[in-house]
Amino acid sequence: MKYWTVRPESLVDDFLEIAFSHATKLIFPGELRETVLKHYDNPPTADALQRECAAVYVRHEMNRWRQRSDLEKWANEMGTAFVKWRTCQDERVCPVCQGYEDVLYPISKIPELPACWDCRCYYEPVVDMKYLQWPRKVYSNGKVSMMERKEFEQLF
Repeated sequence: MKYWTVRPESLVDDFLEIAFSHATKLIFPGELRETVLKHYDNPPTADALQRECAAVYVRHEMNRWRQRSDLEKWANEMGTAFVKWRTCQDERVCPVCQGYEDVLYPISKIPELPACWDCRCYYEPVVDMKYLQWPRKVYSNGKVSMMERKEFEQLF
């Protein structure tokens, strides 16, 4: 499934201008912006960098809205109590996201997406526990640990 990989062209230019401004200030303030630019072989113009930052910012906000909507639907309509954090499972997955991969969370305790700047992670509902492989990583009491199914059932 492909999530927002490009900036939707239908967004209003006024909104983009505001997003560029906020994204640039939040992500590349002052000296940090100059440091980031030094790592490019051909540094982009300020406008191009702002547009890229805004595009990522807009993609994250749209993805966040979609994921919140999915969680609400799964909890209310399907009665889902647990979800798994999933990554795209390719070479671009960062160490932050890799740490969340395949962790089982109570639907009310799952961390909010995005987890990193180029996050492509998503939530996956657990419809039936019998399809899960054990032992597995489970979030409980503020930490992630490996659990057997019996231990999990006693806890939840």
